[in-house]
Amino acid sequence: MDGLLTLGPTTRQADPALVAELERTARGFSFEEQPEPRADLADLDLAVLSELRGRPTEVDDLLALGLAARQGGRIVPTYAGILAACPDPTRFLPSAWVQCGRLRGPGGTDIFDQIEIHGPMPLAVDKAMDFLLKHAYRTAVFGGVRRRDVWSIPEEAVREVVVNALVHASYAERSTPIRIGFYDDRIQVDSPGLLLPGMTVETMRRASRLRNPALARVFREAGIMEQWGTGVQRVFDQVAEAGLPEPVIEETMDRVRVTVYVPSHDPAGRSRPARETEGGPLSHQVKPSDEQVSKSSEQAVVLLRRAAAGPCSRADLLTTIGLSDAYGNYRRHLLPLVEQGYLARTIPDKPNSRFQRYRLTDAGRAHLDAVAGDEE
Repeated sequence: MDGLLTLGPTTRQADPALVAELERTARGFSFEEQPEPRADLADLDLAVLSELRGRPTEVDDLLALGLAARQGGRIVPTYAGILAACPDPTRFLPSAWVQCGRLRGPGGTDIFDQIEIHGPMPLAVDKAMDFLLKHAYRTAVFGGVRRRDVWSIPEEAVREVVVNALVHASYAERSTPIRIGFYDDRIQVDSPGLLLPGMTVETMRRASRLRNPALARVFREAGIMEQWGTGVQRVFDQVAEAGLPEPVIEETMDRVRVTVYVPSHDPAGRSRPARETEGGPLSHQVKPSDEQVSKSSEQAVVLLRRAAAGPCSRADLLTTIGLSDAYGNYRRHLLPLVEQGYLARTIPDKPNSRFQRYRLTDAGRAHLDAVAGDEE
């Protein structure tokens, strides 16, 4: 029968999941390290994992990273490997998926839109953010050398919350997925599992303990997780800079909930603004600083000028602006230039080819000419 456990300053219900986690901690290993005997290495998409890490990933790499383990005469994926690279992790871990919803009304009971995200956990970040931004308001700010989209939600802070939820979730829980709710006045992210023993809501802002360090390493190598240990404090700082109320972190039942308050998105409360305008920021709009706009614009120009010298690999381009060849850096800095038509792939029908190069287009050259004219 379940009882109560006192862990530092807190008392928690000693449910089976918590007891199991305490036993694993006492033995010095985590849930993600355990091999999954039902799985085979063929259940991992090594091409996706290599793309995320920005380097080839072979069986020896999987073993070294804790994404696979020897079991008897076999090498099988660990739960970390399944979370990082399995096209359908729920085959082995029922909680390894993300549910996103746009919920309207005072009680958040009107489900206006929802999606389910399945697949490798690192890829879930962008899919979740795409859903949230789909329901945010956007305006265009023109400054520096190119247009920048500005959103009605604190994009970087919310992204950090989503990343933390995916990295720190207890995937041993079988009852619920990670849930991301976009309400009229807040974004609420629930991840399975309570805080690790010894951690409290107060200490989270000063230090971090990783529940899934092997999975976190893949996030970091992919450029999705910038650094370890300071994410929560960055969320508070970014929200404060946006002039929004302080986020709330709480343990509720068997999960950790982070709530980020946002300007009203109640369609009944005010008319929806145009999706894009060329004027100043919208009411309640979160505006990036001039320094952020300038830095992003300068990096784009450097990338285009490098490509002007001849077709370049992804690694060559990213190195030009001091970044590693990781998927997160590619998506953040190169992909927008491709989507804007400034760069083009030399092998368009095989975007992930190792022979892929990026060339400057006529539109990109015209953009550089316009920048040069402005500088004069």
